Amino acid sequence: MIRRALPEALGLLLLALPPAALSYFVHPDAALHRDANEPLPEYHLTLAQAEALVADATTPPLWIDARPPSAYSAGHYAGAINLPPAEWDRHFPQLLPHWAPDRIIIVYCSSTSCDASDQVARRLRRELGQQEKIWVLHSGWSALQDTVKP
Repeated sequence: MIRRALPEALGLLLLALPPAALSYFVHPDAALHRDANEPLPEYHLTLAQAEALVADATTPPLWIDARPPSAYSAGHYAGAINLPPAEWDRHFPQLLPHWAPDRIIIVYCSSTSCDASDQVARRLRRELGQQEKIWVLHSGWSALQDTVKP
């Protein structure tokens, strides 16, 4: 009985590996596959750079939380608008009343291992046409929650 079950279990494991690997690479929260020594993309900010940008801004930046609604509900940057990539069409209209062409936008997600903020920032840059005003907070909510009250 065990001799027959073991090959079946191994077969199921081998069948499950390819979809699991594919899911890892295409999932919206998939880790950014970046070497720690590689420089950040030009539109990424460290927490210190974001704080300096906020301090120098004449209009407060618009914060976009790219995490799923459940994570947003559990805690978010004060005034942040929830805009997860998987629910773009439903959440994007909530952003428009707060947006202005000269207003800086800072997008964040969970941490450096989350790609949702990059997805949202790229789409905002494309749809709003504001290349130099849209930034990604590289460290995400994991850094923000230690410095701000949700």
